Amino acid sequence: MTSKVLPVTKYDLTPKKSIILKEDEDQGEMDTVFFLSLISYSVFVAYRDSFYTDESKMAEASFNLVMSNLFAFFPIMQAQGLWLKSLLVLTVYFSIRWHWTNIGLKLTSDDQWYGKWDAVFSIMIIVAYCMSYLPKCKRDFQPTEEQEKKSWVYRLCLGRPKETSEWRCRWSYTLLINMILTTGVGVMVYNVWHGGSMNIQIAICWVAICIAVVSAVYQLAMGELKAGNAKTRKKFMFWIVCGTVFGITAFLFKTAEGNTKADDFFFHSLWHAYVMSCAYSFSRATEYKEIYI
Repeated sequence: MTSKVLPVTKYDLTPKKSIILKEDEDQGEMDTVFFLSLISYSVFVAYRDSFYTDESKMAEASFNLVMSNLFAFFPIMQAQGLWLKSLLVLTVYFSIRWHWTNIGLKLTSDDQWYGKWDAVFSIMIIVAYCMSYLPKCKRDFQPTEEQEKKSWVYRLCLGRPKETSEWRCRWSYTLLINMILTTGVGVMVYNVWHGGSMNIQIAICWVAICIAVVSAVYQLAMGELKAGNAKTRKKFMFWIVCGTVFGITAFLFKTAEGNTKADDFFFHSLWHAYVMSCAYSFSRATEYKEIYI
């Protein structure tokens, strides 16, 4: 009696590249609202003289100086991890309090105290974003599925992000280096800050932005995005370009001088809008750097 020979099943043992980070399904809607908000506000400020008389212009400029900080909603929602989100929230908090005193309203602490912390956190968040593009010095620990099932620490605090704009703190070598560098810059700004130290702040920001641009080019040419598909690379480049343009525009409005104090307030409100738009764009670009392992 002859036995029937069963066919041998072949298994593909080649490691497969897996996608661990997924874009939110409504990401396109979020981007649309963001661009419409920025464009609408820019047009509004450009034609501000058509809406207000000279008597009401200063009151409206003061209102916009404070409320333009709400553009931080976009990067706060989009930022990856609690470190960036926390810095953004603190930046907005002290910016609102500082500009509240700029329009002549009083708070409990000294006006300059709010100004100092506004400068510190504004510089820290720019540096933190720019440093997020530096190449990884060591591969981050990636827990196994078994480890994630057994412990919430492995599931929530370690490994690479699995969703865009996570409200979690995933500890890694990259994050620790970012926190150390950013905190060091914040301490330096705090110690040297005074009312006329704007040039130092702008110099730090430009250096950080240049590092981010060079790092982004490296990611495309030799880093993690080199192996990514063409669509991912194009989206990454699109948001890097947007962030760079928004950042340059923000600094132009930061240093612009108007004919009246009301104009200065409106220009500064555009600085708020565009610097937060820069942060949003860099957050979007970071997601495409993290999508593929």
